[in-house]
Amino acid sequence: MTQTRMLVDTVTFNAAISTLEKCGEWQKAMHHFYVGMMAQSRLEYDTITFNAAISASSQGRIWEVAWQLFMVMVQRRTEPDIITFGAVISACGRVGAREKALQVFWLMAQRRVELTTVSFNAAITACEKGGKWDMGFLLFEAMAQNMVEADVISLSAMISACEKGGEWSQALHLLGEMA
Repeated sequence: MTQTRMLVDTVTFNAAISTLEKCGEWQKAMHHFYVGMMAQSRLEYDTITFNAAISASSQGRIWEVAWQLFMVMVQRRTEPDIITFGAVISACGRVGAREKALQVFWLMAQRRVELTTVSFNAAITACEKGGKWDMGFLLFEAMAQNMVEADVISLSAMISACEKGGEWSQALHLLGEMA
């Protein structure tokens, strides 16, 4: 039986990692990312490659890996995009790593990457999980100042943050905005 070797290029590699991540196989996605990196292959790790790996680490709730991948990306001068920033903020925010999530959010703003409802929601959620309702509230107000529309997720995260901070009057005020 003849064996055929297929040349794997960056696009194919990115598709494989992304598919694994989207199918909930984040461990396998991360395995392939690191195996490819360690093999010193001819693959070029581009923004899409890093985005897929960061999203996989976010899905696995391993924010430290998402943060490290983001830092490697910056060191390699691979330009992060809106998806990169959102994935890192979400990965950090899901577990309450508020400082890291906000650091990435402010870097996103500094680089003039479009701040969206999703990026604000991820940052507000990081504040909520990190027990800083007041910082979340400042971000919530900044949404309006930046003409970014709040949605149900924004309001729910803020109400939860207020509840955790014992700020019932603020929570009731926000609940009134939802009605």
